[in-house]
Amino acid sequence: MRSRVWSAVLAGVLATTVLPSTAAADIVIAPLAGINFGGDASDKPFTFGGGVTFVGRSIGLEVEATRTNDFFGSDSADVTLLTAALVGSADLPGTGIKPYFLSGAGLLRTNVAFSQILDDTSYNNFAIMIGGGLNAYFTDNLGLRADIRYYRRLESKSDVGILPIASNFDFWRASLAFNIRFF
Repeated sequence: MRSRVWSAVLAGVLATTVLPSTAAADIVIAPLAGINFGGDASDKPFTFGGGVTFVGRSIGLEVEATRTNDFFGSDSADVTLLTAALVGSADLPGTGIKPYFLSGAGLLRTNVAFSQILDDTSYNNFAIMIGGGLNAYFTDNLGLRADIRYYRRLESKSDVGILPIASNFDFWRASLAFNIRFF
């Protein structure tokens, strides 16, 4: 009986000292606004959306959805993005500033409204994204995020070559987000 008790005590001590402690992660909700520029974006169209990031000390996962109306400078083409990205960040000791980089992929949906005579056309495409930025927290839970990202749609030219969305396109996005962090 004593050996079982001592074995249980020894197993408990080993479990608390040798095994790693539970992982802690932050959840960051970030509504954002920004502009698209360069590449195939014309007239710097306004974009809006939001993201949720699950991040540990230095690595995390972000899921983001954004929408841009009038992407090509006309009243007829809208672009919606839904992406997932791996996030790598660095804690700077003694500051609330946290630089990060990210890379991911997702769905790029383009919706074109031709007129009342023709049917609307939508394209669902695979896109990649890479970018980076800074998180600056002014309290433990509230902060701002500024970043720049590059998006590229991965698809060969379609049969409808007269449309700007029917071939590969790429663009940059600069955005500012309000971070709400939960521990």
